[in-house]
Amino acid sequence: WYKPSLQALAARLAESGIDTWVIDGDVPQKQRGPIITAFQNGQKRVLLGTISTMGESINLQRANHVIRVDRCFNPAMNQQAVDRVDRQGQERECYLTDIVAEDTVDDLVVLPNLANKDALRAVVFGGQS
Repeated sequence: WYKPSLQALAARLAESGIDTWVIDGDVPQKQRGPIITAFQNGQKRVLLGTISTMGESINLQRANHVIRVDRCFNPAMNQQAVDRVDRQGQERECYLTDIVAEDTVDDLVVLPNLANKDALRAVVFGGQS
């Protein structure tokens, strides 16, 4: 999922002199752990990942900013992006930024639907939307 957006962002950051790691479905599972460990140790400032590959069993307490370029239609998977950095042991406030292009399907259809699903989830399961 979402590999073209991820690769475009990595290329744009590289043009700006920002070195990144990228974890998507093409990165074998055995290579992901060392990348995450190196990120946690501060070897690079930016780790890019797709929602599906970064959604489970990853702790990124070194980070405190999550920037979502793409979103899944499942709000729980979107929340996982924030949950990776807002973990036990996190000492800083965490921030989420959603990048949305105006007058696109994101702006006109996706975000309103996600907002409705988040609100429904909050009513059914309690907690914040």
